[in-house]
Amino acid sequence: MKQKKIYFDISTSTKIGSRSKNQDFLGYKILEKYACFVIADGLGSHKDSDIAANLAVKTILNSFQKSPGFSKDKLNMYIKDVKSIINKTCENNENLELIGSTIVVMLTNKRSVIIGHIGDSRLYHFRDNKIIYQTKDDSIPQLFVDMGELTIEEIKTHPDRNRLTKSLGFKKEDKLTISNIFDLYKNDKFLLCTDGFWSNLTDFQIGFELKKNLATKKCKNKFNKIIENNLKNDSDNYSMLLVFARFLKKSKKNLY
Repeated sequence: MKQKKIYFDISTSTKIGSRSKNQDFLGYKILEKYACFVIADGLGSHKDSDIAANLAVKTILNSFQKSPGFSKDKLNMYIKDVKSIINKTCENNENLELIGSTIVVMLTNKRSVIIGHIGDSRLYHFRDNKIIYQTKDDSIPQLFVDMGELTIEEIKTHPDRNRLTKSLGFKKEDKLTISNIFDLYKNDKFLLCTDGFWSNLTDFQIGFELKKNLATKKCKNKFNKIIENNLKNDSDNYSMLLVFARFLKKSKKNLY
């Protein structure tokens, strides 16, 4: 029996918050056999880190366009291209040597999915009315979570929340953390977001809105409304990329 073609319901949003510059970037490309979704957040420790985040997103999507595929090797190849272009850019301008960025990349062959990330931008995977997976932050507070000294929710208010253990940057060799390959099912929902987004929502709120809203546009608008109500005077940029799968398969099990 021929499998029906998958399609994606996609919505994006990026907001500056109270910052003078938006260092968040995101994008995606949908090809006949493959699709790539990416989000990046320039490190706030350097005023020009938006350059690193912008380069990361553009390079990932350009590399994917030139050499589309679906594997861990492909993910690593795309990240290698990002590191190369960041290094070349910084070598030509010593004032940029401290720029850096996070990255989350999701690849799919429209039957399965694989995810890679560096830093504390996140991907949430929602299935069967619950969050079944989220990327693990490369941060100091996450180390405390791993040791059992903090909860995931407590990361959001920890004083060292912005201290990363891995990032993209000049001559940095931090490796991409890559998920297992897992099947894509009907009504799977994915949220790629920067820390300015997830730090203003509880995991309950994220799961609730993903469950309640069947279309990405309504979900995006609701998330933005909640965050706007929670914003403080010193609020970070906040961005999201929502991807809802429309597919035939019915969910059977979690393959992470």
